[in-house]
Amino acid sequence: MISYVDCPVFIYTEYGEQLGTNIVSQYEHAIKQIEMREPLPPALQNGGSCRLLILAEPHPREYMATVRRDRGRLIFALYKGKNKEHRKEMRHAVNVSAWVETFICDEVPHKLCESLQVEFVNISISGVRFKAVPNFLHNNDKVQFRMKLADKEKVLAAEVLNSAETGETAAYGCRFVKVGGVK
Repeated sequence: MISYVDCPVFIYTEYGEQLGTNIVSQYEHAIKQIEMREPLPPALQNGGSCRLLILAEPHPREYMATVRRDRGRLIFALYKGKNKEHRKEMRHAVNVSAWVETFICDEVPHKLCESLQVEFVNISISGVRFKAVPNFLHNNDKVQFRMKLADKEKVLAAEVLNSAETGETAAYGCRFVKVGGVK
């Protein structure tokens, strides 16, 4: 059984505008309900609906959520919602730094001497798009990222699917191989 406790979460409006990030503090699997650490985005303080992207292991999960107050706690009731984007998985804009620490060749991780900082541009349950130096990675390369989100570190392993140069930077589209990294 999956537990979302201590997993980082990206919080969005129903239409994909980022409201913030947080960490799951409690998860009740039987009734698909979570609680998050305070503080929460002001837009949710009095309840409402939102979209959550939970960085769970081994793969991220996406839910719609109804937010309500119960005895002073904010409760997120999770359910599957309709995508607003014409894609299998909705992409969410982010502005998060991460560090490439490891290349993965034939499922064997090779640690870099120095980690390389990259900027995540968007994220979905299936992958991530990030900006970095051009010609750094090529299609089918696998890398491991370390990111810090709401005071919680998370390791993500991904495979490069495409890249596009934009002057002094390049954007790389990747699919997640594993959340939690490769051992």
